[in-house]
Amino acid sequence: MQVEDLEKVSLALQENAKDFIEKGLSYIIEDELKDYKYSLLHIFSGTLLFLKDVLYKEHWSFLFQDIDKAKKSDLLENKIISVNFTTLLFRLENLSDVKLEKELKDDLQWMQKERNKIEHFYNPINHHEVRSRIASLLGNLISFINDLHKSDPDFDFDNDYDYRHKYQSLFEVLQKYSLMFETYIEKRSLRIKKDLEACDLVIHCPLCKQKTLEIKIDDGLTICHFCLSEHTTDMFYDKYNHISLDPEFYMDDSNKCPKCWSNKLYENTYEVICFYCFERYEHSELSNCYRCDTLIHESLSGYCESCWEDIMSD
Repeated sequence: MQVEDLEKVSLALQENAKDFIEKGLSYIIEDELKDYKYSLLHIFSGTLLFLKDVLYKEHWSFLFQDIDKAKKSDLLENKIISVNFTTLLFRLENLSDVKLEKELKDDLQWMQKERNKIEHFYNPINHHEVRSRIASLLGNLISFINDLHKSDPDFDFDNDYDYRHKYQSLFEVLQKYSLMFETYIEKRSLRIKKDLEACDLVIHCPLCKQKTLEIKIDDGLTICHFCLSEHTTDMFYDKYNHISLDPEFYMDDSNKCPKCWSNKLYENTYEVICFYCFERYEHSELSNCYRCDTLIHESLSGYCESCWEDIMSD
Protein backbone atom coordinates (compact mmCIF):
# COMPACT_ATOMS: atom_id res chain seq x y z
CA MET A 1 0.00 0.00 0.00
CA GLN A 2 1.38 3.37 -1.04
CA VAL A 3 1.44 6.42 1.25
CA GLU A 4 -1.09 8.03 -1.11
CA ASP A 5 -3.48 5.15 -0.54
CA LEU A 6 -3.21 5.47 3.23
CA GLU A 7 -3.91 9.19 2.97
CA LYS A 8 -7.00 8.52 0.83
CA VAL A 9 -8.46 6.27 3.52
CA SER A 10 -7.83 8.94 6.14
CA LEU A 11 -9.35 11.70 4.02
CA ALA A 12 -12.43 9.58 3.37
CA LEU A 13 -12.91 9.01 7.09
CA GLN A 14 -12.50 12.72 7.80
CA GLU A 15 -14.91 13.81 5.06
CA ASN A 16 -17.58 11.29 6.05
CA ALA A 17 -17.22 12.24 9.72
CA LYS A 18 -17.72 15.91 8.88
CA ASP A 19 -20.74 15.23 6.65
CA PHE A 20 -22.50 13.04 9.23
CA ILE A 21 -21.90 15.47 12.10
CA GLU A 22 -22.91 18.50 10.03
CA LYS A 23 -26.14 16.81 8.94
CA GLY A 24 -26.93 15.82 12.52
CA LEU A 25 -26.33 19.34 13.79
CA SER A 26 -28.54 20.79 11.06
CA TYR A 27 -31.46 18.71 12.40
CA ILE A 28 -30.93 20.20 15.86
CA ILE A 29 -30.76 23.75 14.53
CA GLU A 30 -33.97 23.25 12.50
CA ASP A 31 -35.57 22.05 15.76
CA GLU A 32 -38.05 19.62 14.23
CA LEU A 33 -38.76 17.28 17.14
CA LYS A 34 -39.50 14.33 14.87
CA ASP A 35 -35.97 14.60 13.44
CA TYR A 36 -34.09 14.55 16.74
CA LYS A 37 -33.50 10.81 16.44
CA TYR A 38 -31.78 11.38 13.10
CA SER A 39 -29.65 14.06 14.68
CA LEU A 40 -28.51 11.62 17.34
CA LEU A 41 -27.82 8.84 14.83
CA HIS A 42 -25.87 11.07 12.45
CA ILE A 43 -23.77 12.78 15.11
CA PHE A 44 -22.91 9.51 16.84
CA SER A 45 -21.89 7.84 13.55
CA GLY A 46 -19.86 10.89 12.51
CA THR A 47 -18.07 11.06 15.83
CA LEU A 48 -17.11 7.39 15.61
CA LEU A 49 -15.73 7.94 12.10
CA PHE A 50 -13.69 10.87 13.38
CA LEU A 51 -12.30 8.79 16.27
CA LYS A 52 -11.55 5.92 13.89
CA ASP A 53 -9.44 8.28 11.81
CA VAL A 54 -7.58 9.36 14.96
CA LEU A 55 -6.91 5.69 15.67
CA TYR A 56 -6.04 5.03 12.02
CA LYS A 57 -3.32 7.66 12.19
CA GLU A 58 -1.66 5.57 14.91
CA HIS A 59 -1.62 2.49 12.66
CA TRP A 60 -3.84 1.26 9.86
CA SER A 61 -4.29 -2.20 11.41
CA PHE A 62 -6.02 -0.71 14.46
CA LEU A 63 -9.14 -0.19 12.34
CA PHE A 64 -9.72 -3.95 12.15
CA GLN A 65 -11.71 -5.52 14.97
CA ASP A 66 -9.43 -8.55 14.73
CA ILE A 67 -5.90 -7.22 14.22
CA ASP A 68 -4.61 -10.73 13.50
CA LYS A 69 -6.71 -10.72 10.33
CA ALA A 70 -5.75 -7.23 9.22
CA LYS A 71 -4.75 -6.95 5.55
CA LYS A 72 -3.97 -3.74 3.70
CA SER A 73 -5.66 -5.11 0.58
CA ASP A 74 -8.89 -5.71 2.51
CA LEU A 75 -8.76 -2.14 3.82
CA LEU A 76 -8.51 -0.68 0.32
CA GLU A 77 -11.22 -2.97 -1.02
CA ASN A 78 -13.59 -2.22 1.87
CA LYS A 79 -13.55 -5.82 3.03
CA ILE A 80 -13.15 -4.89 6.64
CA ILE A 81 -14.95 -5.60 9.88
CA SER A 82 -13.99 -2.42 11.67
CA VAL A 83 -13.55 -1.87 15.38
CA ASN A 84 -16.69 -1.80 17.46
CA PHE A 85 -17.43 0.97 19.91
CA THR A 86 -15.85 -0.67 22.96
CA THR A 87 -12.70 -1.71 21.09
CA LEU A 88 -12.36 1.74 19.55
CA LEU A 89 -12.31 3.48 22.92
CA PHE A 90 -9.98 0.86 24.41
CA ARG A 91 -7.42 1.20 21.62
CA LEU A 92 -7.54 4.98 21.66
CA GLU A 93 -6.73 5.00 25.36
CA ASN A 94 -4.27 2.12 25.47
CA LEU A 95 -2.60 1.85 22.06
CA SER A 96 -2.15 5.53 21.30
CA ASP A 97 -1.15 8.76 23.00
CA VAL A 98 -4.71 10.05 22.85
CA LYS A 99 -6.43 11.09 26.08
CA LEU A 100 -10.20 10.73 26.22
CA GLU A 101 -11.69 12.90 28.94
CA LYS A 102 -14.38 11.33 31.11
CA GLU A 103 -16.96 13.89 29.92
CA LEU A 104 -16.43 12.90 26.28
CA LYS A 105 -16.66 9.19 27.07
CA ASP A 106 -19.84 9.75 29.08
CA ASP A 107 -21.44 11.59 26.14
CA LEU A 108 -20.45 8.85 23.71
CA GLN A 109 -21.67 6.04 25.95
CA TRP A 110 -25.00 7.80 26.43
CA MET A 111 -25.37 8.27 22.67
CA GLN A 112 -24.52 4.62 22.02
CA LYS A 113 -27.28 3.46 24.37
CA GLU A 114 -29.79 5.83 22.80
CA ARG A 115 -28.69 4.77 19.30
CA ASN A 116 -29.27 1.11 20.19
CA LYS A 117 -32.73 1.90 21.52
CA ILE A 118 -33.64 3.80 18.35
CA GLU A 119 -32.37 1.05 16.07
CA HIS A 120 -33.82 -1.93 17.91
CA PHE A 121 -36.71 -0.79 20.10
CA TYR A 122 -39.39 1.85 20.40
CA ASN A 123 -37.66 4.80 22.04
CA PRO A 124 -39.59 7.90 23.08
CA ILE A 125 -36.96 10.64 22.97
CA ASN A 126 -36.49 13.26 25.64
CA HIS A 127 -35.76 16.16 23.32
CA HIS A 128 -34.36 18.39 26.06
CA GLU A 129 -31.92 15.67 27.04
CA VAL A 130 -30.86 15.15 23.43
CA ARG A 131 -30.12 18.87 23.00
CA SER A 132 -28.23 18.97 26.27
CA ARG A 133 -26.12 15.91 25.49
CA ILE A 134 -25.32 17.03 21.96
CA ALA A 135 -24.36 20.46 23.29
CA SER A 136 -22.02 18.76 25.76
CA LEU A 137 -20.55 16.53 23.03
CA LEU A 138 -20.02 19.53 20.77
CA GLY A 139 -17.91 21.29 23.38
CA ASN A 140 -15.98 18.16 24.27
CA LEU A 141 -15.17 17.46 20.60
CA ILE A 142 -13.88 21.00 20.07
CA SER A 143 -11.65 20.64 23.14
CA PHE A 144 -10.52 17.17 22.03
CA ILE A 145 -9.50 18.37 18.56
CA ASN A 146 -7.76 21.35 20.12
CA ASP A 147 -5.76 19.05 22.42
CA LEU A 148 -4.88 16.79 19.49
CA HIS A 149 -3.63 19.82 17.62
CA LYS A 150 -1.37 20.95 20.45
CA SER A 151 0.06 17.48 21.06
CA ASP A 152 0.94 16.97 17.39
CA PRO A 153 4.76 16.79 17.03
CA ASP A 154 4.44 18.60 13.69
CA PHE A 155 2.57 21.51 15.29
CA ASP A 156 4.09 24.88 14.40
CA PHE A 157 2.32 27.66 16.28
CA ASP A 158 3.87 30.48 14.25
CA ASN A 159 2.63 29.13 10.93
CA ASP A 160 -0.40 27.03 11.81
CA TYR A 161 -2.62 28.83 14.27
CA ASP A 162 -5.97 29.42 12.57
CA TYR A 163 -7.41 25.91 12.55
CA ARG A 164 -6.52 22.48 13.80
CA HIS A 165 -4.91 21.55 10.50
CA LYS A 166 -5.57 17.82 10.31
CA TYR A 167 -9.28 18.28 11.08
CA GLN A 168 -9.77 21.77 9.72
CA SER A 169 -13.12 21.19 7.99
CA LEU A 170 -14.65 19.38 10.98
CA PHE A 171 -13.37 22.03 13.39
CA GLU A 172 -14.96 24.73 11.22
CA VAL A 173 -18.30 22.87 11.23
CA LEU A 174 -18.26 22.51 15.01
CA GLN A 175 -17.45 26.19 15.46
CA LYS A 176 -20.08 27.28 12.94
CA TYR A 177 -22.94 25.31 14.46
CA SER A 178 -21.95 26.04 18.04
CA LEU A 179 -22.79 29.69 17.40
CA MET A 180 -26.28 28.75 16.18
CA PHE A 181 -26.96 26.37 19.04
CA GLU A 182 -28.32 28.16 22.12
CA THR A 183 -27.98 25.13 24.37
CA TYR A 184 -24.31 24.85 23.46
CA ILE A 185 -23.66 28.53 24.13
CA GLU A 186 -25.28 28.24 27.57
CA LYS A 187 -23.32 25.12 28.50
CA ARG A 188 -20.02 26.43 27.14
CA SER A 189 -20.45 29.75 28.92
CA LEU A 190 -21.13 28.00 32.23
CA ARG A 191 -18.17 25.69 31.75
CA ILE A 192 -15.65 28.49 31.19
CA LYS A 193 -17.08 30.93 33.75
CA LYS A 194 -14.43 30.22 36.40
CA ASP A 195 -11.61 30.42 33.87
CA LEU A 196 -12.80 33.84 32.76
CA GLU A 197 -13.11 35.09 36.33
CA ALA A 198 -9.39 34.38 36.78
CA CYS A 199 -8.40 36.39 33.69
CA ASP A 200 -7.01 39.91 33.98
CA LEU A 201 -7.80 41.12 30.47
CA VAL A 202 -10.79 39.78 28.53
CA ILE A 203 -12.28 41.25 25.33
CA HIS A 204 -14.82 40.25 22.69
CA CYS A 205 -13.53 37.62 20.29
CA PRO A 206 -13.78 38.73 16.64
CA LEU A 207 -14.52 35.14 15.58
CA CYS A 208 -17.27 33.97 17.95
CA LYS A 209 -18.35 37.45 19.14
CA GLN A 210 -18.35 36.29 22.78
CA LYS A 211 -16.57 38.29 25.48
CA THR A 212 -14.28 35.38 26.20
CA LEU A 213 -10.93 36.22 24.58
CA GLU A 214 -8.15 36.45 27.14
CA ILE A 215 -5.03 38.47 26.44
CA LYS A 216 -2.13 36.87 28.28
CA ILE A 217 0.21 39.85 28.38
CA ASP A 218 3.13 38.09 30.07
CA ASP A 219 2.98 35.16 27.64
CA GLY A 220 2.33 37.26 24.54
CA LEU A 221 -0.70 35.13 23.63
CA THR A 222 -4.43 35.46 23.09
CA ILE A 223 -6.85 32.59 23.63
CA CYS A 224 -10.62 32.58 23.31
CA HIS A 225 -12.04 30.36 26.03
CA PHE A 226 -15.27 29.94 24.05
CA CYS A 227 -14.15 28.98 20.52
CA LEU A 228 -10.52 28.11 21.44
CA SER A 229 -8.94 30.26 18.74
CA GLU A 230 -5.34 31.07 19.65
CA HIS A 231 -2.80 33.60 18.42
CA THR A 232 0.26 35.40 19.57
CA THR A 233 -0.64 38.98 20.46
CA ASP A 234 1.24 40.18 17.36
CA MET A 235 -0.61 37.71 15.13
CA PHE A 236 -3.94 38.75 16.60
CA TYR A 237 -3.26 42.44 16.11
CA ASP A 238 -2.01 42.02 12.55
CA LYS A 239 -5.01 39.88 11.62
CA TYR A 240 -7.86 41.80 13.23
CA ASN A 241 -6.85 45.41 13.77
CA HIS A 242 -8.23 46.42 10.34
CA ILE A 243 -11.73 45.17 11.12
CA SER A 244 -14.00 48.12 11.93
CA LEU A 245 -16.56 46.80 14.36
CA ASP A 246 -18.12 50.17 15.12
CA PRO A 247 -18.68 52.31 12.00
CA GLU A 248 -19.33 55.41 14.12
CA PHE A 249 -15.87 55.29 15.62
CA TYR A 250 -13.01 55.66 13.18
CA MET A 251 -9.36 55.67 14.10
CA ASP A 252 -6.86 57.08 11.65
CA ASP A 253 -3.54 55.24 11.29
CA SER A 254 -1.78 58.30 12.67
CA ASN A 255 -3.57 58.06 16.01
CA LYS A 256 -1.43 56.87 18.85
CA CYS A 257 -2.06 55.48 22.30
CA PRO A 258 -2.47 58.42 24.73
CA LYS A 259 -0.39 56.54 27.31
CA CYS A 260 2.58 55.05 25.42
CA TRP A 261 2.30 56.75 21.99
CA SER A 262 2.32 53.43 20.20
CA ASN A 263 0.21 53.18 17.04
CA LYS A 264 -0.82 49.58 17.86
CA LEU A 265 -4.39 50.44 18.73
CA TYR A 266 -7.03 47.74 18.30
CA GLU A 267 -10.66 48.75 17.90
CA ASN A 268 -13.16 46.50 19.62
CA THR A 269 -16.93 46.92 19.66
CA TYR A 270 -16.96 48.43 23.12
CA GLU A 271 -13.45 49.74 23.64
CA VAL A 272 -10.02 50.51 22.24
CA ILE A 273 -6.97 48.55 23.39
CA CYS A 274 -3.32 49.32 22.88
CA PHE A 275 -1.49 46.15 21.89
CA TYR A 276 1.81 47.62 23.08
CA CYS A 277 1.08 48.72 26.64
CA PHE A 278 -2.36 47.00 26.83
CA GLU A 279 -4.11 50.05 28.20
CA ARG A 280 -7.87 49.96 27.63
CA TYR A 281 -10.10 52.89 26.74
CA GLU A 282 -13.84 53.17 26.33
CA HIS A 283 -14.88 54.87 23.12
CA SER A 284 -16.59 57.64 25.09
CA GLU A 285 -13.29 58.45 26.82
CA LEU A 286 -11.44 59.17 23.58
CA SER A 287 -11.57 62.13 21.26
CA ASN A 288 -9.28 64.00 18.91
CA CYS A 289 -7.49 67.21 19.79
CA TYR A 290 -9.28 70.22 18.27
CA ARG A 291 -5.97 71.62 17.11
CA CYS A 292 -3.67 68.77 15.95
CA ASP A 293 -6.13 65.86 15.77
CA THR A 294 -4.04 63.72 18.14
CA LEU A 295 -6.01 61.05 20.00
CA ILE A 296 -6.57 62.17 23.58
CA HIS A 297 -8.02 60.54 26.67
CA GLU A 298 -10.64 62.31 28.80
CA SER A 299 -9.55 65.87 28.11
CA LEU A 300 -11.86 68.52 29.54
CA SER A 301 -10.33 71.20 27.34
CA GLY A 302 -10.63 69.27 24.10
CA TYR A 303 -6.91 69.78 23.41
CA CYS A 304 -3.94 67.48 23.83
CA GLU A 305 -1.40 68.37 26.52
CA SER A 306 1.08 69.84 24.05
CA CYS A 307 -1.46 72.03 22.29
CA TRP A 308 -2.96 73.17 25.60
CA GLU A 309 0.48 74.26 26.82
CA ASP A 310 1.04 76.24 23.60
CA ILE A 311 -2.36 77.91 23.93
CA MET A 312 -1.81 78.81 27.57
CA SER A 313 1.65 80.21 26.84
CA ASP A 314 0.39 82.63 24.16
